[in-house]
Amino acid sequence: MADPTRKRSTKAADALPDGDPSSIVRRAPFADSPYVGERGQKAQVRILEAALEVFGEVGYQRCGVKRITELSGYSRASFYQYFSSKEDLFRHLAGQVARQLNQSAAALDPITGDLDGWDAFHRWLERYSSIYDTYEPVFVTFQTAVASDAMVASGASVVASRTFRDLRSKVVGSSLPPSGVDTVVETLLQTVARLNRETELLEVVTPRSGLNRKRMNIAYADVFHRSLFGPIDGVNIHTSTKRLKPLARPTKAPPTGTTPDPTHGPAAQRTRAQLLEAGHKVFVERGYYATRVADIVKAAGVSHGVFYRYFDNKAGLFRILTKQAIEQLGDALDSIPELTSRDGADVEEELRVWLRRFATTYAEEAAIFTMWSEATTHDNGLGDVSAAIIDGSRARLARHLEPRGWGDADADAMVLVTFLDAFTTQRVSAGHVVDFAQMIRRGLLTGPDDAASANGSDAKTTKTSKATRAPKIAKASKAPRSKA
Repeated sequence: MADPTRKRSTKAADALPDGDPSSIVRRAPFADSPYVGERGQKAQVRILEAALEVFGEVGYQRCGVKRITELSGYSRASFYQYFSSKEDLFRHLAGQVARQLNQSAAALDPITGDLDGWDAFHRWLERYSSIYDTYEPVFVTFQTAVASDAMVASGASVVASRTFRDLRSKVVGSSLPPSGVDTVVETLLQTVARLNRETELLEVVTPRSGLNRKRMNIAYADVFHRSLFGPIDGVNIHTSTKRLKPLARPTKAPPTGTTPDPTHGPAAQRTRAQLLEAGHKVFVERGYYATRVADIVKAAGVSHGVFYRYFDNKAGLFRILTKQAIEQLGDALDSIPELTSRDGADVEEELRVWLRRFATTYAEEAAIFTMWSEATTHDNGLGDVSAAIIDGSRARLARHLEPRGWGDADADAMVLVTFLDAFTTQRVSAGHVVDFAQMIRRGLLTGPDDAASANGSDAKTTKTSKATRAPKIAKASKAPRSKA
């Protein structure tokens, strides 16, 4: 599989500078005057470019100053003129991302219940995708950096709060209660990067699948806008007649240790299970790249030799844990209630019951999937499997959405996959379950014929026949990606 980060390094040169000359300074005592000229600015930008590429190649934990300097062509002394460490450099890159995201949110026009409001939000999504494309390695490795750097974690909290306030303040005229609007905006911020990441992965693995960023941004704008304002013909319902076939699972043989060796006796099976349990615990506590085989065997109370009897390396054990998590996810998705309206059925109440159960059974594996998201960037085998699993989850949910007869079932299902992931990565309260179920109903299940009930007795949406609904997007997969 091609490395999706490599194609970005060539365009980073023009995109990296944040436009603030005062941010380009030398660290004392490298010069009498810390401010640098054009040559110094080029040196710093080139080091940042190289770092972005290295983070994309090997991840946050394995990125080193030596590799950055080799790729940039500058010495370690030049590196330390501008950055005290790789952590300091990553904070600089994260700061550039934060400034661009803040500027994009501040420039957002009001999100209102009309076409202008939909357009405003859609433009924000397109800008976000453009920022993501330039800084993908920062987005992919960010959670690992947060877990190991208190300054990055603190900065991330400040940026998240500010972005939430900016976006929340732009929502005008929603009939939802304030807590409901909060849930919609919070879910947006928790899922938009993941949606870009997973759509990018599908594009790289299967470029002709038809589920590209252009199509996903339209679907995401529709779901978000419907969640806030209900369905509005000609505004937030874009129908696609092109159905997607699920990706085939990779046909490669499973890694050593995926299934127990039938020749192993009960004691050996218990030892293997003990190692898997210890590995799960250590991965969750330390993260993928910080975890060593030594940590796993210490937690399991066995020797290195015993570990290698069952697994080739930590990656092999991690793949098995991921496979187990995938199976749990598949079972949970298969148990989702029928989403289309039925006589006498309270779909939203059934969703609430299912969401509580889903959170209980699946939240434990959320940390594994978070680590998997970064690991897939640097492990081609995992990337292929990941694309198939993501698309398999999407296909499962699309089957539940297709009976609606409107909208884009395939792309909407992908949005729902990321929504459910966000739901399990936070503390789930009774109120949050209620708001989340309402968001799913309004954004994904309530169609044009139900507009009045979705928006309340004062709804002013216009019902039209299917023939006059919003433009179809069957050929979205062939359109060039829009850049803001």
